[in-house]
Amino acid sequence: MYAAQIVEKLRRDGFGSHAEFENRAGYVPLPAQFLKMFGQQVSSENNGLFSYKPVSKWNLEPSQYLTDEFLRWAWPQLEVQDRETPAAPIDWKPVWRIDAVNGAKILRYLRADPASARSCVACHNAQEALPEVRARRVQQGVPPGKQWRLHQLLGAIDVTIPLDKVEVFAAAQNRITLAVIIGVVGAGVVILGFLVSLDVTRSRRMARELSWQANHDSLTGLASRTAFERHAEELLHHARAGGGVHALLLPDAASAQQRVEGASTHERHAGAVGRR
Repeated sequence: MYAAQIVEKLRRDGFGSHAEFENRAGYVPLPAQFLKMFGQQVSSENNGLFSYKPVSKWNLEPSQYLTDEFLRWAWPQLEVQDRETPAAPIDWKPVWRIDAVNGAKILRYLRADPASARSCVACHNAQEALPEVRARRVQQGVPPGKQWRLHQLLGAIDVTIPLDKVEVFAAAQNRITLAVIIGVVGAGVVILGFLVSLDVTRSRRMARELSWQANHDSLTGLASRTAFERHAEELLHHARAGGGVHALLLPDAASAQQRVEGASTHERHAGAVGRR
């Protein structure tokens, strides 16, 4: 992305990438320099969860050579996938393994970084002709004067992941996730219990209202004949069993009848008015 789009766009505009980009207006770092700076920045901000850096058998920066046993083991496995004249991008297969360093497991991963733009090819081919680069190749035991074609292997991205830190991070994330799930489920249970409580309370209130309406006259509020007889039987049974005495207060039947008849007359009058 960086080489194929950003560097290529600058090259078409008369600029490009350069090793001394700080002193050249309109220029950006070489792709390898950009990867190195970006990798350093990311590694410093991820709490040691992983790190990566560009490396190459044909390194232009001294620190980016195949400096450890894993890189010297993995690099040839990328080289055998290269082609002399690739007509299209190569389907590179990464190389990886898990190493033990001071008792800790570390995942090492190497991914090919091919020449994805013609500007990469031109730059590296020009760099290989420099006397200091040729001298470095001789010192490293690498044949000098390498010339690349588009899509060929230029370098690789070396990724290091300490698995113990990843496990600790994953465990912390699992605890957070579990706490969130428990919190959500707990809140759901509380809400469900509140709704059930409301429903039970409403049902009891309605049952009491229906029971009262079934046992009382809606106009006078007095107990119905059935309710009166049932309550009278209960009182008589209690009196016979315990020898108690209960008093019975009867309402004025004539006044109650007048209220009933008055209400009926009022209802008939309201109905007649409504029909008009």
